[in-house]
Amino acid sequence: FELNGTLESAAEALKLGLEFKNCDGLLLIRDQSRRYTEETSGDLVPALCRGLHPAQQLRKVNLNLEDSNVQDAGLQALGEALSGKSALASVTLGCVMCRNIGDDGVKGLGQGL
Repeated sequence: FELNGTLESAAEALKLGLEFKNCDGLLLIRDQSRRYTEETSGDLVPALCRGLHPAQQLRKVNLNLEDSNVQDAGLQALGEALSGKSALASVTLGCVMCRNIGDDGVKGLGQGL
């Protein structure tokens, strides 16, 4: 299956027991109507990453994290979650106005991929 929606809906679906085991595509955007605080956006990416570990059939990932408070640790966790996915052919990240991402986050993501 392919999951399309907001980061918030994906995080909520994970809490309700959705498993990404058979997920082959992920297209998630952030909810533009919400103003992010450190706590809300900081929790979304790690929760998503934990859900992605069993998704061995994942072929494509498209995450729009625009204007969120995602930190370096979030990108590093994403790199770890995506590492070893042999079917993965495409990763697209939208990080416009992600002020809290620095060299360490990009480096960690790249090492995982």
